[in-house]
Amino acid sequence: MGRYRSAFPLPFPRGWDIDTFEGIRFALIPAVVGLLPTVVLIGWLIGLGTSGAQPGDYPMVAIWAPIVIAGYVYAWRAWPRYADVYVEAVTRDGESALSIPLRPPTRTAAIATGTVGALLIIGGAAILVRSFGSDPSAGFLWFAGLGMAGLVLVVVAIAPTTTVRDTAEILLTPAHLRIDDGEETIVVDWDDISGIRASHQPRVTVTALPMVPGANLLAVLVRDPAVLDTDTVPVVDDRDHTGYLAYEFAHKQFATDPLLTYHALMFYWRHPRLRAELGTEAAMERFLAGRFENTGAAAESES
Repeated sequence: MGRYRSAFPLPFPRGWDIDTFEGIRFALIPAVVGLLPTVVLIGWLIGLGTSGAQPGDYPMVAIWAPIVIAGYVYAWRAWPRYADVYVEAVTRDGESALSIPLRPPTRTAAIATGTVGALLIIGGAAILVRSFGSDPSAGFLWFAGLGMAGLVLVVVAIAPTTTVRDTAEILLTPAHLRIDDGEETIVVDWDDISGIRASHQPRVTVTALPMVPGANLLAVLVRDPAVLDTDTVPVVDDRDHTGYLAYEFAHKQFATDPLLTYHALMFYWRHPRLRAELGTEAAMERFLAGRFENTGAAAESES
């Protein structure tokens, strides 16, 4: 879904779902579903132009139009496209490192929540205005119900959240792996890592719709939870991996090709002698060319 399709002929991890990256249906279904509200909106606009508008018509159009537009924007963003490929050699705290960009946390969910709340309030007001000529008491009830629900959503949207930094990245240094997701920073020595796990999280029940993909996950596991600065560390114990969860990425966090990122982590974890090149042009060239042979991922993806 979106910019996650890889142009590199690298083995696809067995634990991931390729349809999450390349499934066209996640774009086609919302586009087809959006045809009905589009027809309704067009009919509404034609009706306003031919028979004249009532006082409450324009607020209803103001509600319906953003819903239609948002549906098509979602479909456009969901269309599978090739992932961006970007990496940088940097120096952080005196250490050379290979920087793989992440998408910092955004306020998209809060903005969407606030927008829905505002539309509910506008919709309640529109119903109230339209009811003045017939049954104002029913209009007041609708306005009170929708207005209260909308107000709650607006308050939730503007409530204070965790402080978010503008930058987020995975730093691969010769000594350790540093993950800065914009909210927290985790540093793990390479020697403490017990595995790099690829897995898939299916759609949850609430969003179990054919237009909503699941998430491909990439987890960094450690042998000893004492190396992590936290008291509660989830245990991972499946057929291929055993360890303690240090960090788990969802594919939407990656600002560069997720498949390249997976193979880069696997490659430098399995090849300690080559970690010295991290932070140099050699590591950048390897990443940009996708030269991650013998990562062990090929066997994992085929077993």
